[in-house]
Amino acid sequence: NREVDYDFENRTMGIIVHSFFEEIFKKFGSNFISGDFNISDFQINEIFERVIRQNIYKIPKELDNYLHEIIVPYYKENLKNFLKILEKKSQYNTFLKFREESQNKKIITEKDGIEIGIKGRADLVVEGIKENYVFDIKTGKALNTQLPFYELLYFGEGQSSQKYVYNAWDNELTEEKNFFSMDEFKISLENFVGKDKFTRAEKESTCNNCEYQNICRMRWENE
Repeated sequence: NREVDYDFENRTMGIIVHSFFEEIFKKFGSNFISGDFNISDFQINEIFERVIRQNIYKIPKELDNYLHEIIVPYYKENLKNFLKILEKKSQYNTFLKFREESQNKKIITEKDGIEIGIKGRADLVVEGIKENYVFDIKTGKALNTQLPFYELLYFGEGQSSQKYVYNAWDNELTEEKNFFSMDEFKISLENFVGKDKFTRAEKESTCNNCEYQNICRMRWENE
């Protein structure tokens, strides 16, 4: 019987910001391929306001002014900064394909007649003549370990793309240089599938801080 929490969660803001960036990529992706990265303030405002309206019931009414006068202008400005990053990369690498929130999957192995693989949805995947790019948009602390998985999903064997985390709050672009070979990943996956007992987190504190802990079937041995 947990109390209903009416606070505005960071996760909710993350959903709004991801939807905002996704809508921008979706609507103007063809323009970016052509080298046109100009978007008017009116167009940006229109898209952001539409995304906010879609999530209006997740936002406490008393935070409305704070959201529109402080948070929204900040993210809109950082969107422009991110587009400058893309434009700079496009100046020496012609973009061929621009995919936003594009899901992909790959079958890795088979066990007991069941195909096992990985599936993921990168925030932005850009294919170019010279380089490919995978971008993960974050609004908080970055966990960039998923980028090598995206690289396997979209471009195959390791180091086939440049991988970046863009922190939309701090306006920071961080490159992830680690990569997985398919053989290494297959071994890890087969070892995981072969376990008798599975855990969802390495640390108990991770589960204790999870908002789904009361309905999750995961339990620790000392419970």
